[in-house]
Parts: sequence; structure tokens; C-alpha cells
Amino acid sequence: MPGRASTPGRCARRCAEAMLSLLAAILGIGLLLFVHETGHFVACRLAGVRVLVFSLGFGPRLVGFVRKGTDFRISAIPLGGYVRPAGEDSARAPLPGEIGAASPGWRFFIYSGGILMNFLFALVMIPLLFRIGVPMAAPVAGVVASGTPAWHAGIELGDRVLAVDGAEVHGFQQFLSAVALAKAGDELELDLERPDGSGARVRLTPEYEPAYGLRLAGVGAPFEKEFPLELAAARGVEAALPVGARILAVDGVDVRTPFDAAVMREQALYWSGETLRLRVRASAGAEGGIAEQELLLQRQPPGPDDPPQVGVRRLENRVRGLRAGALRSLLRPEDQVLEANGAPVSRRGDVLSAAVRAGGLQRLAVQRDGARLDLVLDAPLSAQEVAAQLWLGPYDELVVEVTPGTPAAAAGLRTGDRVLRVNHTISDSFEDLAQAVAAAGDQPVSFLVARPGEDEPIELQVQPAPLPRWNFALAQRVLEEVVRRDNLFAALRIGVTEAQRMVREVFLMLTRLFTGDVDRRNLGGIITIGQLTHASAEQGLVPLLFFLAMLSLHLGVLNLLPIPALDGGHLLFILIEKIRGRPLSERTQGWINLAGFVAVMALLLFALSHDIQRLLGG
Repeated sequence: MPGRASTPGRCARRCAEAMLSLLAAILGIGLLLFVHETGHFVACRLAGVRVLVFSLGFGPRLVGFVRKGTDFRISAIPLGGYVRPAGEDSARAPLPGEIGAASPGWRFFIYSGGILMNFLFALVMIPLLFRIGVPMAAPVAGVVASGTPAWHAGIELGDRVLAVDGAEVHGFQQFLSAVALAKAGDELELDLERPDGSGARVRLTPEYEPAYGLRLAGVGAPFEKEFPLELAAARGVEAALPVGARILAVDGVDVRTPFDAAVMREQALYWSGETLRLRVRASAGAEGGIAEQELLLQRQPPGPDDPPQVGVRRLENRVRGLRAGALRSLLRPEDQVLEANGAPVSRRGDVLSAAVRAGGLQRLAVQRDGARLDLVLDAPLSAQEVAAQLWLGPYDELVVEVTPGTPAAAAGLRTGDRVLRVNHTISDSFEDLAQAVAAAGDQPVSFLVARPGEDEPIELQVQPAPLPRWNFALAQRVLEEVVRRDNLFAALRIGVTEAQRMVREVFLMLTRLFTGDVDRRNLGGIITIGQLTHASAEQGLVPLLFFLAMLSLHLGVLNLLPIPALDGGHLLFILIEKIRGRPLSERTQGWINLAGFVAVMALLLFALSHDIQRLLGG
């Protein structure tokens, strides 16, 4: 197409941008190591202790130079760094200029030098960045999941979180952290600003979500209004349309607001048709002016590694709760919602989609006490109003939705069937069903189901098979705001407050890991740190520096912990020496340091294993 850069050209530019971001991430992590080790180095010089080695990394020396008796080097294993003072590993009596000859106070200063430098780096960098302006996801409710603590507390779409338990909130991540690090049973007090400008104060108790291993409130980040829905990935159509193109309509439904976009994005995840029609337009800044065009996405044949499936999902159309509004006078808990505006309903998203398509929800069909009821609203409800009032969820029993065109449908399973046994084993949950199907491989699976209107259970044989799949993803851009303070004093105040909050969160995270309030699988190692640093670098210099400042505080706190083989372990030995009047024996310190080293390495390997699992999608 004339005026458009070629696909190879776009790929080359993206690869170059990715390489620059990767380089920035590597340099950023290297900067933090340099800052920490510089703290130790400067402390040694102030104490009159010679430094033999200043190394970024461990293991064999790669490159470096020697200056004033110090070997400044970069080593092969990029898992940290170290400064080696003269006499650190010597068993003989210390000589002048060696660390053993320094007083306990000076040695305490030397071993805390890296920690102090980590804190100093953050305390200088964070206020400076707030003076410039730090982009953050807005602390606004973009999604409120029904039946969650936020929904029960009365949080509404568009509510802005001003404070949590009196602590000012600047970004959405701060709100998430406050929720995630709450103790079991903790009630949080939220100060809100409603979309109309009025204020509100609500209380909610976060709930532990096993799938994430931490506590959640049920609030999602807000999305941009200008580009509510984008094509994030679509294999095979990249040449026809640049990734990031704005989607104007999905299946003929105009996407006008971020809420409409969220509804249709969810519907696309459950799309059962063979094709999905989109109306798209290139986003601002894309090469060449692409006019609006229709794009037909087709379901792709299964891949060679796709697992056999049967094609059932949990049916979630039972009324579990209602908030104040028009629906409360029509519906009752335990109603089964069959249709919305004449369209079949399997989950709440179907009701919202029907409201978006018709410009409002006008009628419902439900099953109550075994009878069908057709309900008509006095006035149409917008999809957003429906979301605020209605909570649909699964049944206590294992009731399934059957996807058309799948092995389950071919075998005769129907939506609304209640699964009693799978392969002659009682199935109480969808997880049991999924495990039984996975264990069967490509062998037939026996389903014993109870069907509405039938007196006796029905047994069906289902032959699992890989299912056709979609090769696209729809995405929404998170709404960001630049948090800036116009004068240095205000920037300093918010910077110090943020630094204090970050330090507190590190201690809380460690505490919650030990108490089980946060699952240990949320630990991240060097791979996770690298990924987060790279992601920050892709967003720009300020986000990268802000993340590095936060990471510097984390490193400072972790090194402060009294763990042998870390700086905190050395500080503990010095405190013991000060209290006892003499140091622990070299043998005792050696064994304790060895135990600490083994513990630290075990923790690093544990975190690394979770990094690898996340990379592999586990």
C-alpha cells in the first residue's frame, strides 16, 4: 500500500526499540549495583581501610582496571556485586589499613555503607522525579467485579481512591499494594471521590484469592477513553493492520466507552462463532493513513501441541446478589437468568453485552422455582447500571455450559446439565472435571449428568479433541496520570512519604510471606527483576528511574535483614561483639556465614524456580 512502511521495516524498528530498552534495563540494574558497592567503598576509604576488589558481579573477572591498589572489575555472574576490604578473610592478627584493625563503629559503618547509599539514592531520586512528573496508573475504579469486597462495599465505576486508612493514594498500584498486604480480617477505610465530584467513605475487607496468592478487592485499573479497544495481537493479519489499531466495533457493536470496550473484550474471550468481525482504524501516529476497514478474524485449526478438550465451561447465570436499584425489585437470589433482551445468558457478561448492543437492558427471562418468567423493566438500564446492581455466579453444584461445535455438544451434553460423575468418579468442582479430562488424554470420557426435566441421570461418552482457537488478543490502554509537584518542597515531601511507604511495604511483604497472607509463589528472582526493569525502560526514562529508586529501597531493606552472608548479618555480628566485649570466634562466624550463604542461595533458587515457571506459563 502506498505511503506505508513495509512489515520488515516495522519489525526492524520494533527490534531496535526492544534492544534499546533491554540495554537500558541492564544499565539500570548495573547502576543499582554500582550505587550499593560505592557505599561500601566510600565507607572503607573514610575508615582508612584499603579496598582490594570492587566488583560488579561474582565469579571470574571479565574486564577491569587497577587504580590505587583497588581492582575495579566486572565479573562473569551478574547476581550482585561485592567490595573486598583488605584483611577480610585473614586469620592472622590484622594490620593497619585492614578491616580487622578498624573499631566496631567503623566496621558497622563500612558494612552499612551500601544500605545507606541505597536509601540515599532513593531519597534523592524520588523527590526529583516527582518534581519532573511520574506517570502512574490513575487510582480510579475502571472495573468493579460483582460479588467482590469492592462491589459489596458500594464502590462504583469511576470512583477515585483518595486515601486508604488515611494514607494519601497517588497511583492505582498503591491501592493494590494496600489491599494485597492487608492482614486476614483487616477492614480498610477508603476515602473516595465520586465521578460527580461528591465524596464518600467506604469500608471493605479484602479477600484472599488462591489463584493469585494474595488479597484482592475486586477493583480493576481504569482505561483510556480515546482508544478504548485495540488489537494487541493477531497472527496472520499484521501486514494488513498494525498492532495497536483502534477497534471501532466488535460484531457490529460500536465501542464508544472504556466500559463498552471491557464488555466486548470479555465477550470476545468466550466467542463461540467461527469468525469475528471487527471495524478498525489505525491509531494516531501509525504509518500511512489507514482508513476505517472491516477485518474478519477466523478461528484457526488446533496446533500439534494443543491438548484434547471436551468443550464445557462452568455455567454462571445464577443470581448470587443484588445491589440497590431497579433489578432488585424484579429478581430474587437463586433466579436463573436465561435470556437478556432475547439473547441467551451463560454469565453476567452476556447480560452486559445485550445491554450494550441494544443501548440498554429492557427485558429478562428467568427460571424461578422451576417456571419461566418473562420480566420487563419500566425503563431501560444501561450496561453500567446493570453491572453496578447484578451479581451472577456459578451454582453450588457442577452445572456446565456447552460450547457449540465441540466434542461435548456432539456427544449430546447440553447447557444446564449438572455433572454428577466423570469417568465414574464424583466431580464436585470444575477443577475435578478438568483434571479428569486431562488425565484421560485422547481416550473417551464418561459423563453422568442430571438434566432438567429428566427423572433419571444420563450417561454420555465424550471423545476429547483439540479445539480450534483464536489467534488474536484485544487490549485496553490503562489510563495514566502524571503525578507532579510544582515546587521542590512539595516534591520533597511526597518523595519522602513515598519512600517511607515503599520501605513499609517491603517489611509488610516479608511478614505476610511468613504468615501465609501472601503466597510464596509471588516471590520473584533475578528474571522477574530483569523483566520489570525492561518493562519500565520501555515506558521511558522517568518510569525506569522511578522503578530503580523503588528497587534500591527494596535492596536496602533486604540487606538490612540480620541474615548471615548479607550486610545485615555482618552488622549483627558487630552488635554481638559490642555487647559481649569480644567478637564471636572465627569458627563460629564461619559456620554461621556458611549456613546463611546456603539459606540465601536456597531462597535465590526458590525465587528463580518461580521465575522459570512464570516464563513457561505455569
